[in-house]
Amino acid sequence: MSDTPTGDRALRLARNGLLRLAGAPGVAIRCRSGLVWITAERDRNDYVLRAGESMVVLSGGRVLIEAERDSELELLPARRVANRQEAPLQLSEATL
Repeated sequence: MSDTPTGDRALRLARNGLLRLAGAPGVAIRCRSGLVWITAERDRNDYVLRAGESMVVLSGGRVLIEAERDSELELLPARRVANRQEAPLQLSEATL
């Protein structure tokens, strides 16, 4: 059972704002606007999502999302994310 809300509602994070998720395996994070940095427990990689990009949480651990700019994102069940979305960039490759 997940205690992470999912749906079509946009979540807004101000620059440097944080969102913590727990119990979110299979949840897709879609960045509608802005730039967010994502780190997940038991995942060696950190991710950066820009507007239009998405990723699916694979681990069952905690997830931390930080807005590098004012941002808007969605949390969706993984099956609702279209395959056409780009893969997220690793933080070390991103230019912030």
